[in-house]
Amino acid sequence: MRKENEFAKNHLPKFIILLPTRELALQVKDEIDSLKYRNETDFRAIAVYGKSDINYQIDRIKSGMDIIVGTPGRLIDLL
Repeated sequence: MRKENEFAKNHLPKFIILLPTRELALQVKDEIDSLKYRNETDFRAIAVYGKSDINYQIDRIKSGMDIIVGTPGRLIDLL
């Protein structure tokens, strides 16, 4: 059985979607999630944007995400 850390090390983001506003980032992430449930695919997505806890977002990304949907400012912060 794999440990969570081993999974995360091998599970790097494959896509970054850049959007101008947090509202749009959340809408796109919700659409990605709806595709996931309809097609029963196994991928993970997160929306990252300002005025939200950056440490929580960092921890979620480190846990292994396939798609990062974010605003320009927060993506620069995460670099």
